[in-house]
Amino acid sequence: MMFARVGSQFALESTMFVRERISMFWTFVFPVLLIVVLGFGLQSGTMRGAESMTFLVSGIIGANLIGMAFFNIGTSLLMYKDLGMLRRLRGNGAAVPQVIAGVIMHRIVLVLIQSVVMTLCAHLIFGFELPAHALPFWLALAGCVVVFTALGLTLAMLVRSTAAANVLANIVYLPLAFLSGAYFPIDHLPFARVIHWLPSYDAIEVLRTSLAAPSMLAHQASSWLLVGWALLFLGCAFALHRRLA
Repeated sequence: MMFARVGSQFALESTMFVRERISMFWTFVFPVLLIVVLGFGLQSGTMRGAESMTFLVSGIIGANLIGMAFFNIGTSLLMYKDLGMLRRLRGNGAAVPQVIAGVIMHRIVLVLIQSVVMTLCAHLIFGFELPAHALPFWLALAGCVVVFTALGLTLAMLVRSTAAANVLANIVYLPLAFLSGAYFPIDHLPFARVIHWLPSYDAIEVLRTSLAAPSMLAHQASSWLLVGWALLFLGCAFALHRRLA
């Protein structure tokens, strides 16, 4: 019964997503446009070849993943609460954890599809070499999804309204995304050592390494830091999850 409820919520989320063409554009078309525009820019600049495309693809995948976790999971659940949808779903026999699981499952599927589309686009247009060993990349992607989904839920549960959640998400998202190294190298910034402790930096480094190197342990420091962030944010989300009730 529990899995049926989660599946029903997943189907509901998928139906609503397909009906929103603007959401489909921002999820699938806009990232591809970024790959194309920035890809041609990198090819004509000083950073060329396989290194530039690995930098670009992993950065855009990571930045989109962080944004989706912040704005499409936590804020969506708060919106459901504000509109009384969670109350109606509970009246139909669904528990809040089942609703959360259905929403998260839908967003994870979107992230996976989005990553595949962007990677294939870079491969077909710029000759980006697909990783010979795909498992490290998918494990890195799964780890990043866990970290930022838990962080997005935690931020959403700290406030009481969708508007406040959007403001808080923007305050946290913007520095995390732009100081992560997703769009430009940050090693020469004066506070680079501080940036290296950000979860977004660790996520981008793990994704970038998994695309460029066959070994899952090629960037052990960022991998272990990402595990630590995951445990911290999961604990916070679990401690605060009753606020959505």
